[in-house]
Amino acid sequence: MRFRLNEAQKKMLRRTGITILSLFMIFYVVYNVTRTGIDSIQTVTAFEKTVSRSVRGKGYFVRNESLILSAEGGVVIPMAVDGKKVSKGDIVAMAFNSEEGAAAYSRLVKLEQERERYEKLSMVSPSSSIDTAS
Repeated sequence: MRFRLNEAQKKMLRRTGITILSLFMIFYVVYNVTRTGIDSIQTVTAFEKTVSRSVRGKGYFVRNESLILSAEGGVVIPMAVDGKKVSKGDIVAMAFNSEEGAAAYSRLVKLEQERERYEKLSMVSPSSSIDTAS
């Protein structure tokens, strides 16, 4: 003997199955959400603290400096910044015969710095913002 369902019974059975499946899914989701919220994540209170220690004292700094004399006259432009360490073979100063020569050299140095700046700017992507005021 075969059991046959009419259309109304099939529709009712389908609704009942979907309802039971939906309730099971809702129960499953609610259960997992509430279960994960209860003591499954251990938390620790974090704080920031700054500690500094300093030492005071008096002392002397000894520097090995020597005066550089030039046998040539004219205008001298220092190349080493005050306090910069200079090694053997480094250029310390440039001597020029006239003010015009010194001014031309200073202008050349400025132009080379600008060229380097523009080369760096040309390497930057055009879509990024650039501060050209510097």
